[in-house]
Amino acid sequence: MRAPTLLLFTLTLSAACGDTTRENPDGGPVGARDAGITPDGGARDGGATGGGIPGSDICPDGALLHHRSLTPLANLPAASALDLPDFPADADVFSAGSGEDGSARFDLCEQNGVLSLKQFIYRGGPFDLPRQYIVDDTITATQDDFVETELGFVHEIRVPPSAITIAGLDGPLDDFDIRVTGQLGILVVGHPDFVAIVRAMITGTRVEYFEHVAIVGGLAPGDVFANLVCRFNESVFEASFALGTATFEVEACTFQEAGHTLGYRLTSMAVQDTDPSLTEAERARFAFEDEAALAEVLTYRYNHHNACDSFHLVLPHADYAASTAPAAGCGTTVPEAPPRQFEEDPIRPVLYRIRYHGGAWVDGSLDGCFHYLFCDRF
Repeated sequence: MRAPTLLLFTLTLSAACGDTTRENPDGGPVGARDAGITPDGGARDGGATGGGIPGSDICPDGALLHHRSLTPLANLPAASALDLPDFPADADVFSAGSGEDGSARFDLCEQNGVLSLKQFIYRGGPFDLPRQYIVDDTITATQDDFVETELGFVHEIRVPPSAITIAGLDGPLDDFDIRVTGQLGILVVGHPDFVAIVRAMITGTRVEYFEHVAIVGGLAPGDVFANLVCRFNESVFEASFALGTATFEVEACTFQEAGHTLGYRLTSMAVQDTDPSLTEAERARFAFEDEAALAEVLTYRYNHHNACDSFHLVLPHADYAASTAPAAGCGTTVPEAPPRQFEEDPIRPVLYRIRYHGGAWVDGSLDGCFHYLFCDRF
């Protein structure tokens, strides 16, 4: 959507040695794949209404925490209609997302009928780390750091009340206005039918835009980040591959690990095997739609630099196991997966094995494919 501004989590896959393993990686929100706005009626005693951020850390005791999120906009306004000071008329305008790029959530506390903004999260383009702005009345100058939250890594920006202006939290949409000054500034400007967000450095009356890109959307109660499958520092990944007569469909969350390893959490898997020795019922498509269901039948491991990654899937009538190439080294494989040793097979492709009804394993290989998930990367 825009030029890269932060490449902290660039995903790469390279060949090297090592044995850093992680079996059935877990963590981060798991939920519906359509990460839309979830209803929000507020939570008492500062309890969270979604999104994984404890309300007790946001609102005073006895207050209500409300989420307000940008919603996608079907008809985009022209840049000239955004009413932003000196904003180029030929700038790009994009609709708000549904939890992915271009999404935003505002966290408001209600106490004695009065709303106050405590923080908001803005997730910009695909190469931007989400920004979490926190209003902090204990500091006198803006502070920032890169921190890990339950939603993933964010660029946390704590601003004193003197560095932020807030208006229209409970009024008409065109009164909604939030401005953070300084080098990490941002403009959130309401209009009769939408809200526009632009990153900018604001000094006094001067506004210098970091990019000529605006995100626009409606504003509705709810948490746009409540049902994300992948964390902020992860990318949604889909792949399909075949082991013999069995076809696999996989969804995963991928992320950068140490040493240029591409880590991944498998979030769903489906398999259908057309082998004629199976019954009609056994040739049906078996789908495991979330991590909890998948954990009951699957063991998997990714290794340092993805050398000798492996999995073992157990169904009532069949077992499927595979391991990737050793590359320039080899990690360990899960039990039952084909064992790999770099010294013995330095360039051989994916090896797999299948057995039906507890019988003998039948071995095979994916010629020209060194990783079952990323065949097209080689």
